[in-house]
Amino acid sequence: MCSGWISYRRFVRSAFVVAAFAVLATRGLARGPACQTGGAVPAAFDPVWGGEVREVFALPDPNAPTDPDQARVWTSEDGGRIRLSLDGGRTWGIAQTPDDVRTTLLDIFFLNVDEGWAVGREGVVLHSTDGGFSWSKLPTVYVDPPANTEPATLWSARFQDSDHGFLVGEDVFRKTIDAGCDWTDVNLHLDDPAGSPLDDAWYEFYSIDFVQIGDDFIGLASAEALTHFGGVLFRTTNGDDWTIVRDGLTTVASDFEAWEVDIEPNPTSTDAAAYLVGGVGTNAGRVFRSKDGGQKWTEEFHPGFTSNPCPPGTLAPCHNQTLSHFPTLYGVAALSSDVAIACSYAGGVFTRDLRTGSPAWHDESYGCQFTGPLDGAGALDDTHAWVVGTFGYVSATADAGDHFATQNPNGGLPFRTHDVAFVTDDTGFAVAQPSVIMKTTNGGQSWTVQTSVFCPALGPNLAAIAASGSTGVAVGGSVYRRDPNTPAEWVLVVPNPASGGLAAVSHASGNEYWAVGGNSTVIRSLDGGTTWNPVDTSNGFASGLALKSVAMINSSSGFVVGSDATGAGRAFRVQNAVTAPLWVEVTPTCPTTAPAFEDVAVRSAGGITSYAVGLGGAIFKYNRSADRFAVVPDAYVPASCATISMPAAQLTTSDLHAVELPVGSSDVWIGGDFGTVLRFATSGGWTLPKSGTSKDVLGISFPSSGRGYIAGQTLPGNGSTTAFADGVLIRTP
Repeated sequence: MCSGWISYRRFVRSAFVVAAFAVLATRGLARGPACQTGGAVPAAFDPVWGGEVREVFALPDPNAPTDPDQARVWTSEDGGRIRLSLDGGRTWGIAQTPDDVRTTLLDIFFLNVDEGWAVGREGVVLHSTDGGFSWSKLPTVYVDPPANTEPATLWSARFQDSDHGFLVGEDVFRKTIDAGCDWTDVNLHLDDPAGSPLDDAWYEFYSIDFVQIGDDFIGLASAEALTHFGGVLFRTTNGDDWTIVRDGLTTVASDFEAWEVDIEPNPTSTDAAAYLVGGVGTNAGRVFRSKDGGQKWTEEFHPGFTSNPCPPGTLAPCHNQTLSHFPTLYGVAALSSDVAIACSYAGGVFTRDLRTGSPAWHDESYGCQFTGPLDGAGALDDTHAWVVGTFGYVSATADAGDHFATQNPNGGLPFRTHDVAFVTDDTGFAVAQPSVIMKTTNGGQSWTVQTSVFCPALGPNLAAIAASGSTGVAVGGSVYRRDPNTPAEWVLVVPNPASGGLAAVSHASGNEYWAVGGNSTVIRSLDGGTTWNPVDTSNGFASGLALKSVAMINSSSGFVVGSDATGAGRAFRVQNAVTAPLWVEVTPTCPTTAPAFEDVAVRSAGGITSYAVGLGGAIFKYNRSADRFAVVPDAYVPASCATISMPAAQLTTSDLHAVELPVGSSDVWIGGDFGTVLRFATSGGWTLPKSGTSKDVLGISFPSSGRGYIAGQTLPGNGSTTAFADGVLIRTP
């Protein structure tokens, strides 16, 4: 059961961490292998809400091994982000990782409180020798060099000591004897070491665990067979030769993705208890248990899950199986031989314990309190454990799963963030899928939901928001207006002026707002969003456009951008909008066909400055003398537009979705797919600062030149089994 918020403070710049580093320095920590490279830096933005938390790992403090309040806890997250706690999760900080590590880290493991590894997408392997405060990069792991030099997706790593370890991922099952500088394939067999050899390219390996007692060793690795889409478990007794386990698992081989395997901690023999979880897609979740070190398995639990789950704590399975779907179980943590915690898609948490007198699984799911995927579970001892997942979710139990308490602010708000608008450095609003408007008054540290129909998810999505002073408008499949005099502060506009869907909104002046959408829709409100009327587009505008953004300079003039039916970018400037709107096309003439535009921004101080961004890394700046958007030297100059004095340039090929021109500054901020952030500053030109997220940046808001916020989620088509569609909000420090 989820209860209460545990306070969060960012401690990476505090005296607390200075003292912690001083303690670590006295240990004479190892420097790590010669093959690792440094360059660990803090991200340009602090995570304040959301994001993917993929795995969690915990160890007791060696100076206080029985005190859970001094336990070390680490999480691996999207954007190359690693979070750490020195006090059992009560407070958290963000580690420094290499600048070029910006992908999702899928697993984290510590050999002791000093030395650890993290692995993830793009073949990334990180190594730390200072307790996880800073990380170095080990050589990139490729799928099958030299034949296939595609960076591998790495799902898990476990080490026996500082030199010997295992690494698994897509088409990858390898071992190292030199601390991760070099990796070699293990031997895979169908039945026994003398049986038919298997190729690791036939499998995607998701997890690995092992136990060593004296000279006795057992290891287990879970996988999905890519050739016939079936779950597979490999077992070894020597670390070199791994064979497929069949006993108890053959009946599910054709439809089971084996996501995680975990062996009980501190077993007295290699006949240890072990747990295996998985499913198919997001359904058909199952739990298997072995009591002999993984040789034989028994299915214990096939959890049913409905939109009205049984009360937390009731015996599972407790649903009508004919009306249920079964959420895939992504993570499992063995707290002891008889006690375990599993977590699933759709916010499912299930515990195996002895509360009824004999081992049984119980449903601790939170229903509509949290419906996002839970990705990982980790245990400290036989009572303390964590489950983590999307939307920044981190939750801890101190009683073996009877109760859970969140350990981060706002973690668990299952909202897919689309846009953000701040009216002061600390007060702002975010819109999300489904129709949700959230408000913060402390810079994103905590949020209140202004409007919500997310349980169950009903109503159209909201795509964009704009606010100024005490007014504001949010648009999408419906329209809300801000009214601070109402209890909810945001009021649904009826009748709906967005029947065809609106993509963007811009504040013009006073109570005036403009909004745009499909089929060349341009509408305007003069009373803060209460009533709306079409803007005359008969003079110079084009029909049938999918308009994506609007940026008004004032009531008379501004820009709108989007694309036509062929997908080509189109941009227009409006003037005389108060009396007789005149539309002038300002689409770039080079390249001949502009990429589809996604956003436009304008700043009027010191003259009109406007930027438009779009697909494929397109960046254009408005040229007033030519009355056109034009390519941008050093940022975006396609080869077809290059000249001797202006060579071809392209900072990124990622689709760009957001641009912001902060007031009181000459800076330009741009965001796009996979956490891409670009910045232009007069003093330093164009840079690509590390955002600290892998989510697609969809909205940027700078209420002042010194404070900025970025919102995003994973867009359809950009997700995979390594990226769930969730939300994130980050801000400048």
